Amino acid sequence: MRHDRWYLVLLAAQLAAMAAIADPRGNFPLNDDWSYAWTVKVLAEEGRLVFTNWVSMPLIAQIGWGWLFTLPAGFSFEALRGATLVLSFLGAVGLYFLVRTGARPVIAWIAAAALLATPIHFHLSLSFMTDVPATALMLLALASFGRDLAARDARFYWPAIACTFAAVLTRQLALAVPLAYAIAALWLYRPTSATLARALLPLALAILAYGLYTAALGLDQPVPQLYALQSDRLWQALADPATAFPQLLFNLGGGATTLGLLLLPVLAFAAPGIAAALREAHPRPGLLIGFNAVLAAAPVVAFAATMPILGNILIDVGLGPLTLRDTYLLKLEHWPRMPEAAGYTVTAIGLLGWGTLAAVFATTLGGAWRSLDRTRPAVVLLAVFLVVYALPLLLTTLFDRYLLPAVGAAIALVALTASDRRRSTLATVTGAVLLLAYAAYSVAASHDYFAWNRARWSALDALERFGVAPTSIDGGFEYNAWRLHDKTAADPRNPARSWWWVVDDRYLVTLGPVPGHVERARQTFMRWLPPGEGTVLVLERAGAPPRSPVSP
Repeated sequence: MRHDRWYLVLLAAQLAAMAAIADPRGNFPLNDDWSYAWTVKVLAEEGRLVFTNWVSMPLIAQIGWGWLFTLPAGFSFEALRGATLVLSFLGAVGLYFLVRTGARPVIAWIAAAALLATPIHFHLSLSFMTDVPATALMLLALASFGRDLAARDARFYWPAIACTFAAVLTRQLALAVPLAYAIAALWLYRPTSATLARALLPLALAILAYGLYTAALGLDQPVPQLYALQSDRLWQALADPATAFPQLLFNLGGGATTLGLLLLPVLAFAAPGIAAALREAHPRPGLLIGFNAVLAAAPVVAFAATMPILGNILIDVGLGPLTLRDTYLLKLEHWPRMPEAAGYTVTAIGLLGWGTLAAVFATTLGGAWRSLDRTRPAVVLLAVFLVVYALPLLLTTLFDRYLLPAVGAAIALVALTASDRRRSTLATVTGAVLLLAYAAYSVAASHDYFAWNRARWSALDALERFGVAPTSIDGGFEYNAWRLHDKTAADPRNPARSWWWVVDDRYLVTLGPVPGHVERARQTFMRWLPPGEGTVLVLERAGAPPRSPVSP
């Protein structure tokens, strides 16, 4: 336990250093977190629980957690980012102890450090998005359930149920955790009335909690319009498989490639152990890896896609999303792009990573099925969880950030599979270099994201000080959502304006020029990827009555 303590200190130091260098300052919303922050703000300032129509998940556990961080100094987006950073660390702790069920402390530390360095995970740790909190709670639940499967001990069972409750009341897809536990428990142990009740109780309680919360949600306010969006899409896909099949293929190829790319440092660290495990289970492991890679490559080639495929957080160079009219809707190239050859190379690397990961998964699941091995129950739990979690995602709209729980579980699965195998200096050095490269990319890309957002909000503040009303501004998704979501309706049917609650777009805030508009002011920011100076422009619609220049 003494060694565990020091490794946890190293993880905390890693996350703190990365966050400090990325510099996530700024009292403004990011991505969808305006919607969740709005509920915390109203709760902190007025004592009322009010949800926006943009909410598509239970959210209540995260709202309560975020509210706690507003108690010392009141509401701010920076306080909410602090709340997520704490959960990000706790998620790494959960992954650490999940791997510790069958590996030495140093292996668990590498696995948890790799999660913290993963670009999507780190980037979202600096926001109030639900992905990192839900992932953290799921990993804590999986760690406790994994230990319970090994020891059948109430000290792990009930904390696992508590974490499951919090996870399900943050994002409903966390129901995959108790479902995976039930399947794994019945798989590993002889079914009796006692084992059946113990296996199914967490799932039954989680479903009950989710159902009661959903029923209570509509008692004192309308249920958010998007609350059932993902479940409705899932049922539509199941009702019309032929229509859903192209989406399934796209998600399969894009999800596999993205997951393989994100796990590259861990796969490099574990390469000798993976090779040894695959050779024991398959006469030609290279063919197995190649087959899995080609299988995932088929839809990627069919859709002529290259990384980033799924979209939202991963962008060509850096991390996003770039939620301004010129970049997000008009697709104007006002942000650096990687060369076409680099896109193909990154895609190929992701496919190779997926081929290796899929081979590990197939070998692990196949071995557990043949032997009903009770010596490594956490491995069985993780394999089942990955299947259960992935199935509904493949049939609906899939963003890259939805993969985070799978990333954590896959890291643990690889670490546990290769933990007792031989290692090599080359693999260790390669894995360390890749982990450091991922951490550096995460920090630099997040720095750039906050830099342009600070410039954007500085320009918007200048517009408002100049006397321009928010109803005359298209400041990007987060600005118009935060200022106007409760005053006007979003209109996706009007192509003349951005759909995000824009009333009149006399003024645009963009990353570059837009036809039909003239520049009135600009803000500059320093970019690290690639190094240089970026600009945020304040544009006015051409032909509008002239006004004095807007001071930055």
